[in-house]
Amino acid sequence: MTCFYQYCGMPKTIGCIDGCHLRILAPSVKEKAYVNRKGYHSINCQVVCDSYLRLYDLCPRWPGSSHDAFILRNNDMFTDFPKNNATGWLLGDSAYPILPWIMTPLANPQTRGEKRFNGSLTKGRSCVERCNRLLKARFRCLQQCLMFTPEKCSKIALACDVLHNIAIDRNVALRMPIYIDCCSHVYRF
Repeated sequence: MTCFYQYCGMPKTIGCIDGCHLRILAPSVKEKAYVNRKGYHSINCQVVCDSYLRLYDLCPRWPGSSHDAFILRNNDMFTDFPKNNATGWLLGDSAYPILPWIMTPLANPQTRGEKRFNGSLTKGRSCVERCNRLLKARFRCLQQCLMFTPEKCSKIALACDVLHNIAIDRNVALRMPIYIDCCSHVYRF
């Protein structure tokens, strides 16, 4: 029995998948591609986490205008996940395609069972949204506009991913300050 089953009643769930936008300065190359649907420049990161909010995959290399399904199809996980013979699936929102290893909500639930399914899936998928909020709360630089090239911003996001997992593994409370101010080079843990 997985923690997702205990939490939301979704059996064989091993994680959740979602996109997360990190605000960046307008890049000098392909500037318009980095404008997301909300009108600001960003990198769209694909995030996969477990029920403990531990990150299993972070792909922070796509312009903000990139759709979540496009990022999935162009990520190594798209080909690697089926090869690994995983015995479960990921929970995703309606932006993702239905795949043997990704469960998405029903578009127009009619029966009580279909509505219950969507409710359970939404509850389970809230883990990835909480993970995104926790990651940004723990590393304030991810809440602000990163003032570097998209490539350097991607490296910063990956470093925060690794540090986030270390904090989860060591039960570091969020109230403990972890500052990474990339602009003024202040690092305090």
